[in-house]
Amino acid sequence: LHPRVRRQRQMCIRDRTLLLVCSCSDFLDQPVLGESIDTPAYYDDVDNANMAVIACYDALQYDDDMSTYQWMFADVASDDAWKGGGGAGENLYIQEMKEWVALPTNIWGKVVWQSYYMAIFRANTVIKQLAAATFDVNLKEQYIAEAKFVRAYSYLTLVKLFGDLPLITEPLGTDQMGKIQRAPFADIIELIKTDFEDAAKVLPETWPADQVGRATSGAAKGLEARTIMYAIGMFKTEPETSWKKVYDLTGEIVKSGVYRLLPNYAEIFEDEGENSSESLFEIQHESTNTGWTVDNEGCNSPIVVANRGTNENPSWGWGYNCPTQDLVDQFATDDPRLYTTVHGQGITDFVYGIKHDVVKNDYLTGYCARKLATDPALRGPNQSDYPNNLRILRYADVLLMRAEAAYHVNDEATARECVNMVRARARQSTFPKGYEEGKNTYTKTGFTNNVPDITATGTALLDAIKKERRLELAMESLRYWDQVRWGEYRSSLSTTVQANYDRHLLRGVPVLPIPNDEVLAWGLEQNPNY
Repeated sequence: LHPRVRRQRQMCIRDRTLLLVCSCSDFLDQPVLGESIDTPAYYDDVDNANMAVIACYDALQYDDDMSTYQWMFADVASDDAWKGGGGAGENLYIQEMKEWVALPTNIWGKVVWQSYYMAIFRANTVIKQLAAATFDVNLKEQYIAEAKFVRAYSYLTLVKLFGDLPLITEPLGTDQMGKIQRAPFADIIELIKTDFEDAAKVLPETWPADQVGRATSGAAKGLEARTIMYAIGMFKTEPETSWKKVYDLTGEIVKSGVYRLLPNYAEIFEDEGENSSESLFEIQHESTNTGWTVDNEGCNSPIVVANRGTNENPSWGWGYNCPTQDLVDQFATDDPRLYTTVHGQGITDFVYGIKHDVVKNDYLTGYCARKLATDPALRGPNQSDYPNNLRILRYADVLLMRAEAAYHVNDEATARECVNMVRARARQSTFPKGYEEGKNTYTKTGFTNNVPDITATGTALLDAIKKERRLELAMESLRYWDQVRWGEYRSSLSTTVQANYDRHLLRGVPVLPIPNDEVLAWGLEQNPNY
């Protein structure tokens, strides 16, 4: 099933004129609502309440300002990728974040802050306004649970980047500007966990086909498990004993029987892999041919990270987020995931059956992210309008979280079992789609005795789990956070960048600058040494 994003819709929240670009799946196909909604009566209507929930999801999908480019923070910031692009001096905002010299005027910090606080504002509005709704109580609780899920996901995105945040749980008016200060990140994490827990108790395990894209109980449990991992290793707000909670949450997902690994790793990132049995949560997109506007329901990230090409082979994209040689070297040459993850320098020469030469120079690594490529047949006529969903959480990640948790609760057998399930799928996978010239099908690798099961014990087992996360989840905007929570990030930096990094720690947590506009408008304290 591949539900599609529907048409852009508008509605007003409170007495502000706020565009809510309603999208996510078939469940978003709703009529335009132009009436004022700053009334309890408005939210006491089931259709209107549903529309407001849809608007919450939409804020996650809002792509016109590129706030969904999480690879800027989690891949490029790590040892898995370089910035790339059209030159060393192009889009310095990204490179400045990688080198820990970003300014409070950094545009990417600004747009991600504003977009996710927009999602929080919408979620808070739903939670508050539906409290007094009198329609079916189960439906009312479901809508509130969905809003809490969106709020938790939004705060999780922001707290990882900025640390302490304004903790806002009700809709705010402009009269409250300057009266809200940043709360400690420990408080933010507690709200995130509570929201995910509340959502998991109410949300269904699955949705009908025309509602796929909405949050499920499995997604809430999986993202709570991720939150706790970050709380243990990155924020140090949870004790090591909290690994038992990660173990239990991921165990509940496994035992539910709802999810399974797709048999072929290469299919996960293609159109046929969207909203699959492996997917717990995706941000939905579809081409709408509306260009670089808020009306756009497509995803423009694919054009940004696609191969720049050469004179002989015209560009498919802008060449950002280039996989590093260090990442490539982690893979065995008979691991099919290598060929689905990257292309260039003799690895996966053909992409969707078309020859691709990838340039290597002082700002391009010679590799592009094959995992993030888009079939030419699916590209919209407008470069900003690709149909690719963003994979936020998939079952392989759940299994590897469970493996890591199992190791920490002294259940090494389960840890090995989970890792080996992931490796068994990799072993039997094909080359990526269109690996051979002129073809757009999946080609068998012919590898034998490849990607063997792990048998490690003790600290060697933990090392194997860490490596498996890097291989399986490469270029999926997770690597930086893993490096930080494992305490392995700083050592991967040059001496100069280490010195920059050390200046921007908030109680031991690396943080980006709070956007200058927000500091001035709300009177917020800036992060260290920005």
